Amino acid sequence: MNFSYTTSTFDLEPCSLNESFEFPVEYVYILQRPHDNDTVPFHIAYQLPLGSVLQPINSKQLNCVDRKLQEFFQLMNLYETSQSYKRKQEKFEKLSSCFEQMFNKDTLHCFTHSFLPYGSFRIGINGQDLDTVFVLNEIKSINNETSFDETLHQLKYDINALNNYIINLLERQIEGNLKDEIIYYRKIQALFPIISILFNDQTKVEIFVQIQTNKEQNTQNNSNFHEPIIGVHETEYLFVHVRCPPIFQHLLTFIRTWAQHAGLYGRAYGYLSGYSWAILCAYICHKYLSPIKSLSSIEHFSIEEFFSLVQQFFSI
Repeated sequence: MNFSYTTSTFDLEPCSLNESFEFPVEYVYILQRPHDNDTVPFHIAYQLPLGSVLQPINSKQLNCVDRKLQEFFQLMNLYETSQSYKRKQEKFEKLSSCFEQMFNKDTLHCFTHSFLPYGSFRIGINGQDLDTVFVLNEIKSINNETSFDETLHQLKYDINALNNYIINLLERQIEGNLKDEIIYYRKIQALFPIISILFNDQTKVEIFVQIQTNKEQNTQNNSNFHEPIIGVHETEYLFVHVRCPPIFQHLLTFIRTWAQHAGLYGRAYGYLSGYSWAILCAYICHKYLSPIKSLSSIEHFSIEEFFSLVQQFFSI
């Protein structure tokens, strides 16, 4: 995200900037100190990410954690490679463009759509798959409904029929636009309908479909009210309560890898899901992470401090 900032021009400063400039901003830092003692220096209470997707952690990341901790993660192959992350980004952008061709403001007046990542990609940690969610929202519109709107309105009271209709449309778009880049795609019936795609470069993408329609009894009160998006809003709430995202990302990567190797990972197998492990790691960071005195204390977060957090995790 880029922030634009315009400086003032002073006559006494011949070298003052008189044009706007842009610079990248990833975090907002919340400073805090006791209200009744102004001799105590401020410390960083929270490091809040801008945007809903955390930047991926890797061995070349600046202003992150101590170099020895980064080297340990690199040695243990805990970081996702830049090539893998770029492949996922590329697939997400292609699918997003593919769906936009059919679901847009010209074809729909009474519905909107969102295509969003969640899971490890959204948190910025190493993950095998790219998990995404396609969301169709019914909205109150003053424009005349299109023929596409009319079809969706006719199906909205049979949620299974509507789900199948949307999935078939998505499959048609995938088939028509990305056929030569895909090994296979298939439908999976779970808690929510899923389309599973395997690309030629072995990148695997799973698309959950979530449809949010206005129920008849709610249209008079709040026709634009929608349920939280599965896997997306929960993660955004989590980011707010994580004291220092880069440290949280490293802790979650380590704990999640341990859980997977120990056979204790996966809601489908009766164990904690990835999001549940993330909540536990966020709790440990929130409770046991020492107050951050400055940015340098984040950059010098040592491997000893890291394993102290790990020890706290296994002590709860």
